[in-house]
Amino acid sequence: MISNIIQRASKSLGFRFRRQMDRLKRVARVNFPQSGVEKIKFVEQFSPEDDSEYDLYQKYYENSLRELVHFRKTKAVDLFAPHTTHVGQYLFHLRCGAVRKVAIDAHDNRNIRSQAIHDWSDIYFKSNRWPSVDYGPKVLPIITGNAGITLENCRFLSGLRSAKKEWDLVFVGRIWAGGDANVEHNLRLFESLAKVNCKSKLLAVVFSFDKAGEDFLHITQRLEKAGVEWTENQISYGELMKLSAKSKLVVLRAGISGCISWRVVDMLGIGACIVFDREPFPEWPVPLKEGENFMSLGIGITDDYKPGSSEEYEVAKKKINNMLTDVLLSEVKYKNATYFDNNVTYYKTASYILLRDF
Repeated sequence: MISNIIQRASKSLGFRFRRQMDRLKRVARVNFPQSGVEKIKFVEQFSPEDDSEYDLYQKYYENSLRELVHFRKTKAVDLFAPHTTHVGQYLFHLRCGAVRKVAIDAHDNRNIRSQAIHDWSDIYFKSNRWPSVDYGPKVLPIITGNAGITLENCRFLSGLRSAKKEWDLVFVGRIWAGGDANVEHNLRLFESLAKVNCKSKLLAVVFSFDKAGEDFLHITQRLEKAGVEWTENQISYGELMKLSAKSKLVVLRAGISGCISWRVVDMLGIGACIVFDREPFPEWPVPLKEGENFMSLGIGITDDYKPGSSEEYEVAKKKINNMLTDVLLSEVKYKNATYFDNNVTYYKTASYILLRDF
């Protein structure tokens, strides 16, 4: 028993030591100008009572900032605008005594989530910022903050990059019966991919509050007719990552409200060859590029999430066959792994935030 306690303590101390050394090495590699981290005394984040979703959506940005600056939380509501879930509020206290108000809008929708917080802030970062929308000068893009991206998780994802390929195509998609504007598009996409003559793994995860309802029955019947496996049980994160890493192509659809989903970040981490249903609506600070970071099926889903034409789904299956023989496959995988290492890790996101003109 004592030996087990010693062993666990050793592992814990070893991890903490490695984490601290990783942090020091990352800080050493970042050359901040005078407008950067050395001007900041500490960062203060508004921490509302009993809002776990707020904590979840801000976790990635919080962890990123903690890597490079002193960080604390406060419940002093008088310092901030009225609280809105998904929009983080931060006070950047400068050494000169000034304070800069920063917001991070992590909501899926392209619209400003809180006009009050927008007006309160000096800088308003938005993860699902569409270049087609005029937000004004204070609204800046930021990468989608996947709360699952931790230092340990980064090692897990990068360790899957060399996985042996067992599938030509993998598509695991979630369908909300009665609650998702993308239901018809998702069904057509599954039906189209089921016709591709390759070794594929297609899995629809169907959610419904009314399993006897028309929507649920309609969805499951169409999936079964197309020969697509479906389940009501969520696939585990580890299983999904390992399955995706073993595929030559990984198909991803637009997220809720046309956002870039958290899973895109994971797929970059494993160095997957991503196939989008269409090019993303939002744009990150370093935009994802077709032919470099993803391939596109070119399905013309609209910006209000209506499906494309029937002909586009037919063409999509032909495009998949062409992609499987494309010499760019290995190049896309390499560029995605590089993109993740250069743009998604904590210190990269923190440095992007901190290099604003404070």
